[in-house]
Amino acid sequence: MNQITAIAATIALALGSQFVTAGSITDTYTAGDTVSASTFENIKTEVNDNDNRIDTNAGNIASLFGGDGSAGDLVISADADWTATSPPNLFFNNVTIDATTTLTVPSGTTIYCSGAFINNGLILVASNNNRTGQFNGRSNLRTTTPATVSLRLGSRNPDIGDAASSATNGSWSPNSGQSFSGGQGGSAMQEAAIRSSIGRMYRGGGAGGGSDTQGTSGGGALRVLCRGDISNNGEIRANANAAGSGGGGGGGGIIVLASPTSVQHLGTGTLSANGGNGGNVVVFGNLLRGAAGGGGGGIVALIAPTLVNVGTISVDGGTGGTGGTNVLTNDSDRISGGGGGASGGNGGSGGFMNPGTNATAFDGTDGSLGITVLIAASPEALF
Repeated sequence: MNQITAIAATIALALGSQFVTAGSITDTYTAGDTVSASTFENIKTEVNDNDNRIDTNAGNIASLFGGDGSAGDLVISADADWTATSPPNLFFNNVTIDATTTLTVPSGTTIYCSGAFINNGLILVASNNNRTGQFNGRSNLRTTTPATVSLRLGSRNPDIGDAASSATNGSWSPNSGQSFSGGQGGSAMQEAAIRSSIGRMYRGGGAGGGSDTQGTSGGGALRVLCRGDISNNGEIRANANAAGSGGGGGGGGIIVLASPTSVQHLGTGTLSANGGNGGNVVVFGNLLRGAAGGGGGGIVALIAPTLVNVGTISVDGGTGGTGGTNVLTNDSDRISGGGGGASGGNGGSGGFMNPGTNATAFDGTDGSLGITVLIAASPEALF
């Protein structure tokens, strides 16, 4: 015996001309029975909350994009922090963030709405808190000249985020006899890859590499998927943080605004997904810690059949750390800075370090500009 349930609606679409939505009637057939259009003539189902139906005459399938609106309307009229307490249901109807209010959301958040989305305030996307690069530890035991060194050195590689490759950590040398480069910046995804896979990108920017200190996490990711109009009159911010000394900046975050009707990023609106700055050179007694690379700029995507983009969009790369020349002893430790994490742009590299007691730690390089993606089409196929 075969149970014909949800597939009944599919067969009816191909054979019949009636209105059908999600199925709830079960018919039973034995193997070998012929299924005809008339068999399903009376299949009827409940209409969803928005009275949407599948119209087989017109060939239009009602979209579930943006959710079912089951959480009702959301109005943010006072500061709210979803990293501490999140609503249990994010399938809203209409969403409004009032002016002068801040909504903080964790990285990876998707806000769904079956109606309209209006932002007049600030949406702050938290860092994605991905794994940053760092040397786990080192132990130097120095006695007489020439120095004897006992080394215990492990490393933690930085997380890739939504990028093509991850940044790398800096290098370590126990003396002044060699030159070496800083960590390499991560590589950004190519534009065609971003455009075709934007619906699956939710991790945010890649983390920065480190030295014996940590790099910084990448900027977070936020998606707003609404069946109605999206209007941004305020600010959405998904920037990576600046790193401390020796640490590479994180790649900028990801902001996606998608609607099958319209996305309007208006003149008072700002969208920012900037990379984090790399750490500067620092000297600690017998240790020279080099300058690190800046994080690559992030990704901002606006996707809708009608796009109005007259606001400000910023996807700048972070600046590389500042180096310097310092007089050191022959057995001074040298640790170059880490590379910057990637996102829509490449991460910058940590600065080169030359040999000698007059040691120069050169500047880290900047992360490159991120990318703004404008797709004038309905977004359902991407998500």
